[in-house]
Amino acid sequence: MARLDRLEPPTRDLLQFASVIGLRFAFDILLGAYPYPMTDTEMRERLNHLVHADLARLEHPDPDLVYLFKHALTYEVAYNCLPFARRRELHARVGDFLEQVFRDHLDEIAGVLAGHFAEGQRWGKALYAALVAGTRAQELYARQEALSYYRLAEEYLRHLQLDAVWLQALRLYLNRGRLSHLMGQYASAESDLQFALDIARAHDDTRAQAEAYNILAESYWWQSRNDDMLDAARKAYEIAREGGHTAEMAASTRMMGVTYQTLGKPDRAKRYLDEAHRLAVDLDDEPLRATVLNELGINRVAAGELDEALDLFQRCLEIRQQIGLKDKIASALVNIAQVHQRLGDVSQSLATFQQAIALAREVASGALPYSLLSQVEAEAYAGHYDAALQLAEEAREIFAARHDATGLAWVKLRLGFDVYLDQGRDDLARPALEEALAALRASASYEEIVQALVGLGMSALRAGDTATARAHLDEAHELCGAHSLNWPLAQVLVCQGRVALAEERTDEAESLARAALDAIEHHSCADCRGPAFELLAQAAARRGDRSAAQQLRAQAVESSQKRCRYVERMAILRNA
Repeated sequence: MARLDRLEPPTRDLLQFASVIGLRFAFDILLGAYPYPMTDTEMRERLNHLVHADLARLEHPDPDLVYLFKHALTYEVAYNCLPFARRRELHARVGDFLEQVFRDHLDEIAGVLAGHFAEGQRWGKALYAALVAGTRAQELYARQEALSYYRLAEEYLRHLQLDAVWLQALRLYLNRGRLSHLMGQYASAESDLQFALDIARAHDDTRAQAEAYNILAESYWWQSRNDDMLDAARKAYEIAREGGHTAEMAASTRMMGVTYQTLGKPDRAKRYLDEAHRLAVDLDDEPLRATVLNELGINRVAAGELDEALDLFQRCLEIRQQIGLKDKIASALVNIAQVHQRLGDVSQSLATFQQAIALAREVASGALPYSLLSQVEAEAYAGHYDAALQLAEEAREIFAARHDATGLAWVKLRLGFDVYLDQGRDDLARPALEEALAALRASASYEEIVQALVGLGMSALRAGDTATARAHLDEAHELCGAHSLNWPLAQVLVCQGRVALAEERTDEAESLARAALDAIEHHSCADCRGPAFELLAQAAARRGDRSAAQQLRAQAVESSQKRCRYVERMAILRNA
């Protein structure tokens, strides 16, 4: 390189050349590669010499010197004037220098290191640094940034022999598969996890195979692909058990519990979840323990044991708050909000939903649209239909952007059942519920299928088509029995009673109303107590027993004032 002591002072005509020398000079000073020894005074003089051209010294405490080009275009010209081989050499040496200086904090500068090593064509080091940067960003919920680093890592991987860096490649595809799944990008997740499985099989890494199958099982659960979910969870369990990988065995046991819960087999689900909790405690794995507590809470909700469910969700929340897992905290809060709603505490439910959704937005949680739909239920329960519509539309936009057909079916269910049906807009409710039902049948979401059938039954009854209404509600009743769906049973029985009354089967209507009250005593939906008494009052009036009708209607009013869905309470009060 040209020696600076032989240069004439730069003039305007030599600006570009001086800038190039300035860049190279800065590199060589940094790396100790300047061609002859230089005192601090001489170095400052020469840098100040270049400040008159196109460098700017930043305010920085001595003895460090920090200079930048004043104009980005000058920097680009200067940089591109360097020969490619020299650039590559300097980037690699800068990477080595930073790696040495920040050896105790490499994760903090991993992104910078990845860039320098890539420019220096040190592909192995670039791959490692990009993976570290991506993992750090993922842990900090900077998901788009993490994806960017993983894309760079994949690009660097192409310059290497896969067998030589298979462990890094495996971690890349496992990490990105999990991240894509959390962001609702299920096709990308499955593609990456299949790559991971191929690499793990080729190198007989059974732990990684079990991990990949566990992530796949969870991804299938979000897509309501129950058969695929059970198959993936079983494979993960068998591989983990044979390989002695306790952590992955605990995760797969949890997924099998979740699967059987979804398939309407709560007792079997609880056995698996209890085992998963035992393994998590043995492993001292608090994040997994919190997740299992969450699933056990869902299991207790299905059984109608709401107080126990609330306790489990609160224990889950406490662990997640201690760990600081924001997206998981949001999920626990959603479940707590749903239990408050089922307990009849609507104001607490809505307050908790707002807290959960604010947090889900902050961390861009993949579960955000489902959280929004859960709040739709609570808003409609309270009669806040404008708010419910706004939340449903936001969820619809997210699902549409993801091309998530199952999620869009859930939006239609919530709109049809919670909003349109309540408002008497059967022209909108019926097609929404029919479309939702078709998609939900394919996903085997049984409690939601029951809701869609109840909604269609009530819509048909209002249209005077009692035969269609009866068919829908009979199927809903059968599903409740076949899949241990205790919570919606009381509502189904009340609606069946309304159809019986419309068909002049008064005794049967009374029997169904009393069966609904009995179901409530065994943990079915307590909001149906008022409607059940109202049905009994209507049956008594049909028989001409005005005294009994008046007494039963008073019980209906009292029960509905304590807790009841807004639209049902208004109807009972109007009748009274």
